[in-house]
Amino acid sequence: MVRRLIKRKPLHERTRKALTRAGLLVGGAAPFLMIVVSTVVYWSPVVQNQMKRSWESRVGANLGVRIRAGGLKWMTFEQFRAEDVVAFHPETDVPLVKVRRLDGLMKPKGWSLILEDPVLDADQLEPALQLLHDGFLCKPQTRETMLALSVPNGFSLHRGGEQTRLGQIELVMKPTEAQSSLMAKFAFADQPFGEVQLQVVRSHDPENLSTSLEIQSPKSWIGISNFHSWLPVLRNFGEEAKFRGVLRAQWGGLDSDAMFQGQLDHLRMGDLTASFGSPLRGVGMASLERLNLRNGQILYAKGKLEVANGSANTAWLKRASQWLQLPSNWESQLQESQDIEAFAAGFEISHEGLRLQGLLPGPSQWPPVAIQLGQGTVCTPKEILPMTHLVAAVQSTSGSEVDLNAMQLAAMLPWPGQEKSVGGGKPPSSRITRRWEDSKTR
Repeated sequence: MVRRLIKRKPLHERTRKALTRAGLLVGGAAPFLMIVVSTVVYWSPVVQNQMKRSWESRVGANLGVRIRAGGLKWMTFEQFRAEDVVAFHPETDVPLVKVRRLDGLMKPKGWSLILEDPVLDADQLEPALQLLHDGFLCKPQTRETMLALSVPNGFSLHRGGEQTRLGQIELVMKPTEAQSSLMAKFAFADQPFGEVQLQVVRSHDPENLSTSLEIQSPKSWIGISNFHSWLPVLRNFGEEAKFRGVLRAQWGGLDSDAMFQGQLDHLRMGDLTASFGSPLRGVGMASLERLNLRNGQILYAKGKLEVANGSANTAWLKRASQWLQLPSNWESQLQESQDIEAFAAGFEISHEGLRLQGLLPGPSQWPPVAIQLGQGTVCTPKEILPMTHLVAAVQSTSGSEVDLNAMQLAAMLPWPGQEKSVGGGKPPSSRITRRWEDSKTR
């Protein structure tokens, strides 16, 4: 059977043009309508709130805190602005830091943030730093490769009615699976010409889980109270004590290493000798050529100590001078307390013993003078003193047979046999110091 082809009639010219116009209108308007609808949906309050919650959760998860923002606006798909941002402690829900405005840019290599007028409560500084260490540095990450943070106008640190102002701050955080690092540069507003550099590195190696810290502040003074929570023994220096120089430390598990070179100022000698009954008072300044610590013990210490506007208990000073074999000259009638007219002495502590060197001028036939008192003069011997003499000098401050202060001091001192000299009398050094010295020679 043969099918017959039915010949279709051609569309009328007017109809064909109408259909063409309709097709062009639909084809051209559809993308535009989709863009309009997408834009309306994107900027709708529901979607914006969902994006804000997602942003808060993402930032908070990376930093280990809870984040809340008053508003979040996306300029482009990579650039955003957040206002009234508050970071909360994840457990106590206490506000840690408040930022009036935060501008951010997201790139494949990481995030870049600019903070305006951040405010931090000084009482929350230690918890904030601990969270930064535990929540960021101790967590291997691969999602964000880098976070660059800038505070062009600095920020304020409030403690009661007092305020500490920091100048411009630049901070870079690099999280990886192998290690996480934090590098920062800043200056104090009242010390604008002294830049402080800080670097913290956390190793995620299961065989060597450890954190390394390095602070370089050759010109700016930093309050020692900022480190009280990590090293409670520093509280003995007094609340006003401060330092400048280089500090390197590493800790992991039960082991810790530390090395310091620099100056300590505003040392309250009454607080420093409080465990002995505060027999020595005044404001001290120490210059440390080198201090090495390992697991709370002194490996080596060398420097000098100066005390101004001070006083000393006469009986304690005479007993301590006898145990330390310090040549001294006293008047016949002595007061209970002696005004310190001048105090300057060098010291070196190692496993070999204690070496003292008076730095004050005196008669040529006298040993080096260390302390000028209202009614006496104390000099230093040339011989190295055994550690037992130093412990006995502390023991002499108490009438009891066993002095816990002396036992604590004995546990910190580098007794013979703990560390041996290396290379013909070279003083012992901690592992972190040896690595630093090796890096300088490469």
